[in-house]
Amino acid sequence: MNYQHAKHAGNYGDLLKHSVLCQVLQSLTQQDKPLFYSETHAGAGGYRLDQRGVDPFGIERLWGVSNAPQALADYLTMVAAFNRSEILQNYPGSPWFAQQLLRGEDRMRLFELSPEPYQQLVKSFSHDVRIELFAGDGYSGVVEPIPGMRCRQVVLIDPPYESVSDYSDAVDTLLEIYRREPQGCYLLWYPTHDRQRIESMEQRVRAGVFNALCVCELAFGRGDEARGSGLFILNADTDLIRKITETLAWLAAEVDAAGTGRYRVEPMSADVS
Repeated sequence: MNYQHAKHAGNYGDLLKHSVLCQVLQSLTQQDKPLFYSETHAGAGGYRLDQRGVDPFGIERLWGVSNAPQALADYLTMVAAFNRSEILQNYPGSPWFAQQLLRGEDRMRLFELSPEPYQQLVKSFSHDVRIELFAGDGYSGVVEPIPGMRCRQVVLIDPPYESVSDYSDAVDTLLEIYRREPQGCYLLWYPTHDRQRIESMEQRVRAGVFNALCVCELAFGRGDEARGSGLFILNADTDLIRKITETLAWLAAEVDAAGTGRYRVEPMSADVS
């Protein structure tokens, strides 16, 4: 599978990833400590939806809804602001959501290895003095120490899963940044189509993390049409988990009229026995 951002912008995976990311950042920016937000695979930062086909479980299903829970409504308001019209034509990437939510004292660093998306990042974000851009490997980049760090780290690990190695590399990166800075908040996104690989990833995370782990998943469709994705979240507090649960329960019930939506929110402590 290939989950490059441009090919799947605003799809079922982005509904999960970006709605949760927005809630994480909204929660943490209510605290006094500055944040240092990083992404391993930033993409271009924004996309035209006509570059992909219509997703039956994507953002199109939520355009114009008025009954979403507040945490999800905030995310949808930002998508509407990115379009600047009543017509859904564009979809923001995670760097744009983060840019809107971070404060003046917060910082961001974005890694992107592919030349074309990186150039778009430069065009869209280089004017913002809070943001550092790197044309390089995000796996190794996000584990590098932050000079003079006096802030809380937030990291999104979001590879395209073009290679089998992405499954192991993503977990390696998550465990290493947690080992170096266990007080940060870390998110690892994954597709759920290969259940065996995902279960192996989860076992590794549970064995290597000695603090709060929350596993979130959202899926639609049945059989060959099933589509889903998930997040491993480290150090989410109980209020954040409650809001995520409310959001995913609403999405699972409302996105697919055929009633195939399902979700999982499973906060747990690592099993180290």
